[in-house]
Amino acid sequence: MNYQKLGTETRYSYYLILKSAFSPYQPKNLMEAKELFNIDENEINYFTSIYSKLSADDQVLSNKEIFQKAMADQSGYLVIWVERFIYSLIKTAQLQLFDFKKNEINIQALDTFFKSLPQLQQPVAALCAYTIAQDKYYHSRYNEAIQLLNFAEHVLDTAETVVQFITLLNYKANTYRMIAQYQKSVQYHEWALAEAANLAGISPNLLANVLESFATTKRYLGQYSEAFEMVERAYALRILQQGENHPDLANALSVRLNINIFRGEFNLMRSDAHMIVELLDNLPYNYHTAINFIESSMAFMYAFEHDNGLLYLDKAMQILNNLFSTYQYDVAYLLHNKALLSMKLTNYGKALTYEKESLKHFLLILPEIHPEISTVYNTLGLLYGFSGNRNEAIDYLSKSVNIHKQLFDEKHPDFAYLFNNLAAVYTSFSEFEQALNYYIKASEIYEVNGLSDHPHLSSYYTNLAHLYQEKGNYENSLDYLLRAKRIIEERLGHEHPDMGYVHNNLSIIYNELGKSALSLKHLRKSVELNEKVYGKNHQNVAQSYNNLALTYQEMERFDEALTYSLKSLNIFRDLLGEECHEVANAYNTISFIYRRMKEYETSLIYAKRALELQKKISGNQPTAELSIYYNNAADAYLLVEELDKSMENSLEALDILKKLEKLGKSINFIFLGSIHNSLAVNYVNRNDLKSALKHLHLAEKAFEHKNDTNAPLLITIYEGLTNLYSNPQIKNLNKAIQYAKKLLQIRRKYFANNSKELNDAMDKLADLYYQDGKYRLAAGLLLKTIKYKKAEIYPEVKYTYSLIGRCFFRLGEYMKASEYFFESYDRFIDLDEDTEDYYYSFTEVCLELSESYLKLGRYSDALTAIRPMAVTRLKEFRAYPAEIVYEYVGNMMADTGQHNQAIEYFLKALDELALKDEQPESLGKIYYKLSHSYDAMGNLSKALEYANFAAEVITQKTKNYSDIIHQILLWHKLVHLPNRWIS
Repeated sequence: MNYQKLGTETRYSYYLILKSAFSPYQPKNLMEAKELFNIDENEINYFTSIYSKLSADDQVLSNKEIFQKAMADQSGYLVIWVERFIYSLIKTAQLQLFDFKKNEINIQALDTFFKSLPQLQQPVAALCAYTIAQDKYYHSRYNEAIQLLNFAEHVLDTAETVVQFITLLNYKANTYRMIAQYQKSVQYHEWALAEAANLAGISPNLLANVLESFATTKRYLGQYSEAFEMVERAYALRILQQGENHPDLANALSVRLNINIFRGEFNLMRSDAHMIVELLDNLPYNYHTAINFIESSMAFMYAFEHDNGLLYLDKAMQILNNLFSTYQYDVAYLLHNKALLSMKLTNYGKALTYEKESLKHFLLILPEIHPEISTVYNTLGLLYGFSGNRNEAIDYLSKSVNIHKQLFDEKHPDFAYLFNNLAAVYTSFSEFEQALNYYIKASEIYEVNGLSDHPHLSSYYTNLAHLYQEKGNYENSLDYLLRAKRIIEERLGHEHPDMGYVHNNLSIIYNELGKSALSLKHLRKSVELNEKVYGKNHQNVAQSYNNLALTYQEMERFDEALTYSLKSLNIFRDLLGEECHEVANAYNTISFIYRRMKEYETSLIYAKRALELQKKISGNQPTAELSIYYNNAADAYLLVEELDKSMENSLEALDILKKLEKLGKSINFIFLGSIHNSLAVNYVNRNDLKSALKHLHLAEKAFEHKNDTNAPLLITIYEGLTNLYSNPQIKNLNKAIQYAKKLLQIRRKYFANNSKELNDAMDKLADLYYQDGKYRLAAGLLLKTIKYKKAEIYPEVKYTYSLIGRCFFRLGEYMKASEYFFESYDRFIDLDEDTEDYYYSFTEVCLELSESYLKLGRYSDALTAIRPMAVTRLKEFRAYPAEIVYEYVGNMMADTGQHNQAIEYFLKALDELALKDEQPESLGKIYYKLSHSYDAMGNLSKALEYANFAAEVITQKTKNYSDIIHQILLWHKLVHLPNRWIS
């Protein structure tokens, strides 16, 4: 191509006019176009002169008629048609993008006509084709746009129209970017860059345009450092041509600002936003001012300067309303951004209002099958999801996906974003299987497109990690978090803000895996990084402090937990004022910390504060958030045993959900189940187990609305139902076993084989099988858990061995029983605790082991097993009825012929019984055993003495004594009793 300095006399230097004519921002007249788009005065004059050549009759011809004359090549109508067409668009200020289909222009016929033109006229045709391609682009008809651009490229490559050719190459690169053909996009950007570099001395702004466009493509590819280098170079070129204070620099700053958002350079981004408003705020407002104010407002939003964000969005709206009709593209775009800012402030009601208004304006100027419409539907879906309206959320998100399916191949990276949002909504409603499916789809799209190290993929991996965390699958969660961490470190650096989020999530997972030191290490890294990126007085830092408080709470370091929760509260108050969701949530966190400290009265104070604040925020209107805070207060009242207050708040929470349902709002059935569960706990505390059972079943029913469930809450409900049905007041072992099986099933789904949660569920079911006489089934389950229970992690394994022993004892397999009782016994000996529970349980194991030895005839072993607790510690801890142990030892001594020692223990048993108001059969039994031992030693007088004592006690305490005496006689075969006792 022959490069030369291009003057205004060049017939084809109308690209600015062409661009402005086909932008969605049509001005009302030609002079306004000059003001808004900085069109050269010479071009305006030339443009007007061309139009004036038309006769009066020609001026009223339709575009179609002008085009028909152009095709017949009548009096140079081709040029006139092109100019007339452009001018008519500007002059009429149409409310929608020009639709060639509406004007019945046949693109194929036009293409054929262009190719048949003489060489001299083809550049005009090429520019027209380029202009039509722009229209196709705006209407999302990208393949048609590419075809037109191919024709224009071929023509302009051979003509001396350098500026137009470079502009076309750049536009073609952008079009390929839209359809995710990134390799071709980069190829055309590089071509345009090489051509523009040759004109850098003549037109620095043209080179800057190409660099900024290329930077946007690099941003799509996740190559943020390269993108930033390009926008920096472009900015330097613009300063070189325009100076440091030229208002047009605002556009360049807006481009750089957007790159810095993705780089996580929030300080630079904030600085660019302030520079933009300083350049423009004191100048007469125009269209570009409005657009740059919108860009700045979004930067302020990311920097949490919400007041500035709202200020400049309002200014932009005022400018656009003064310049254009209210149904303009940028008014719609501005409303969309107001919705995003309101969403950032968690004001979902206001955000929905703005986004619905945005959709109305977009639909007046765009076809429904358009990426912008898809974006608005997607945002509406997210907003409905945040507002707790599940059905509306899924409906709008699905509409967004369907629009994209009609525009793009399903491997297009946009689908990853859409699928990610669908997954996020499904996750928020605890529909984990659907969420998992969409998260995996989102990840696979990036991997298929060769973007396996794209920073966006790290976000999808982080979301997958969160989902697995919710399901209790911490190993998978950790795997995806480490993948995300690797991508961020390699592509964005160790100090990117996203790394703070990853460190925070790693902290949560390590805490769940019981690795407290690692958990705290990552959380501190998260806090340090957020402080460095955002400064100490920032919402993200406040949230980090809140997370640190929760971690210290889990570690039972309550003083530190309170310190950080109060820091979080103070930052939120300073930034957002008292009446906001974040402050209410901070109160809740403090309430939970005091709850863990068992300072229930103080916990209640903060729970009440949180509730009162949430009532103000919601204006006492029924909202899902308000229902949650009522239920939290109910739990706090429950802990101070104010059962009526607790009940009152739970019922209020329930009533709000019912009102929301009547208003047609989707309610979170998981939370509904949670309220019923709280009510059930309340009734258990009142010992009204039937009412508790009713609410637990209502909680269970709430989950029937889901294909998947919230595992932690459902586990709680199944545990409650299992316990209630096994309670002696209700005692329905079949039902208890049914729910214990469900509990085991859901824990198998979400927990690893060696997890405590799964083994506890197996232990519970085994215990119920034992109670129901299903000893083989009970033993089978318990034997499965044993191989996963290491004593240092599961000290309660000693109880498992004991229960296995009981199962085999009941089955008559005494050898196996003694082996498992001994395993339990051995672990108790090693533990050697000084607690009442320990002595009680150890005594039982001693008795069980000794009894199994007795069944095997191993009397000496039986005596050895019982002695440690019976002799050395029993008197110190009254955890187990001492008389039973003493009697038991006495029996074994008697059975092994050690009658002196047997008498000693029987007498100890009598001493214990003397302290209690025992039934006569207990005393009588010991007296007769003493009688038996004395008889065995040949001391007949003592034997008769104790036999008479036995008879005397029985006759004094009960009228129906003959059966008891008969039993004793049968048991001990005492032949020395007087005949009068046998009658």
